[in-house]
Amino acid sequence: MTQSKLDGRDELVLECFHQLWAYTDDVMFIVSVEPDNSFRLYHCNAAARRVMGLDDNARLRQLDLNKLWGSHTIEQLYDSYRQALIAQQPIVVEKEFSQSEGVADVWHTLLVPLFEKGSKPAYICGVARNITSLKDAERTSTMARQQAEIYNKALSRINESLEAKVFERTEELIRANSAKQRFLANISHELRTPLTAIIGNTESMLMGDYTAEEVREAASYIHSNSCHLLDLMNDVLDISKIEAGKLELETGPVNLLVLFYDVEAIMASQAKAKGLEFLIRYREPIPETVHTDATRLKQILLNLTSNAVKFTEVGKVSVLVAFDENTLSVDVEDTGIGISEVQQQDLFSAFSQTDNSITRRYGGTGLGLNLSLQFARLMGGNIEVQSQLGRGSRFRVIVQVEQASGRADLNALKARVAEVPDVQPLPQLSGRILVAEDQPENNRLFCSLLERMGLEVSSVANGREAVNLVSSSVPFDLILMDIQMPVMSGLDALQEIHAM
Repeated sequence: MTQSKLDGRDELVLECFHQLWAYTDDVMFIVSVEPDNSFRLYHCNAAARRVMGLDDNARLRQLDLNKLWGSHTIEQLYDSYRQALIAQQPIVVEKEFSQSEGVADVWHTLLVPLFEKGSKPAYICGVARNITSLKDAERTSTMARQQAEIYNKALSRINESLEAKVFERTEELIRANSAKQRFLANISHELRTPLTAIIGNTESMLMGDYTAEEVREAASYIHSNSCHLLDLMNDVLDISKIEAGKLELETGPVNLLVLFYDVEAIMASQAKAKGLEFLIRYREPIPETVHTDATRLKQILLNLTSNAVKFTEVGKVSVLVAFDENTLSVDVEDTGIGISEVQQQDLFSAFSQTDNSITRRYGGTGLGLNLSLQFARLMGGNIEVQSQLGRGSRFRVIVQVEQASGRADLNALKARVAEVPDVQPLPQLSGRILVAEDQPENNRLFCSLLERMGLEVSSVANGREAVNLVSSSVPFDLILMDIQMPVMSGLDALQEIHAM
């Protein structure tokens, strides 16, 4: 009874294995080990027949596998079988096999050697699964992971670079902000000083505290301090234009000797007041006329020479002018306090001054050298400095100019320049002028200057009044219009006037 039940179960187990053998997609096979230690396919399942391209009627034991798969592939199979026999235990092998000259497949194979008594090899049973798609997925995953690692490393480097740049830029902004704070403090002082002189002298004049001679002297103080304020405002506007990229040069013919004579006339008196010698020398030949921006060139020269005079207590300031192949070079050398190597690093930075103590002692806004350098670069040149602390400085400005005339006769030109009076009378003109200016002080000033030139002047305080006057009176020869005015702006007024 019991034996009969066991036999039935055994049959079920065998039937289960037969079903697996028949329906699994895994390749299952049995290889016999021949007496000469060669191998012959003994039996295989339907999946193996499909892989080998055999029908159900093919006689497996008569197959020549060399013809079916090629000697190289068969030798790889046989090598795996030999490994199993040597191991005398189940082994797992992963190899690429190619049934033809096509793409090789990767097979995961379990090989189980079977031995007769006396350890004589009889069969090798195997189960193989095509894991090509799995390996492809693994390779794709590995490649993706490696690529991700490359990207991550690249992103890490980029992040590090960005962090470094952000840190560097932050430090620059902190330094720039600190410099601007110092600039605001400096310019506040620079503005208060002339304003104090202007307000104080005008109050004294209004209260009648001055004699007639003192009134004239006070007017001179007011004029000079007002010019200084105008220079400060121009510097600030120039810096704003440069930072906005809107500063343009205005080139034209310039008489070099006249330009340098103007610089000498301004700076020689300042140098003389301090007991310094001021000298301009020329390395001939020098062209009489060149094409350049006279205003910006003069601004550079006045800044360098005024700094030289400002920072020199004893000795002299000398200027050497040279010209060679459309290159104008000017050396400004002094015997002043000098500049250390550390101070030279930020010398041309905007809002920068070498030392707070220097600022307190000599004043200044810290804009001049930066502006001069920017102007020089716009003119195709540069500014260089050589200096030692306590032994003076030499600044060399180089700009590109276009020679417009031949060699200058320095002696004759100096004599001709010396004959020009310092103050020339206003020219006498005729005509009708309309002035549109909303500030009463400026309106009165403009009218006074124009009337002194012999002109007939009418004035209004806004654009609407200008339009009404133009439409109802004799035509004007010239209209001077402020842009920003109440009621109607100058631009709107001009549009209406042009439309009449």
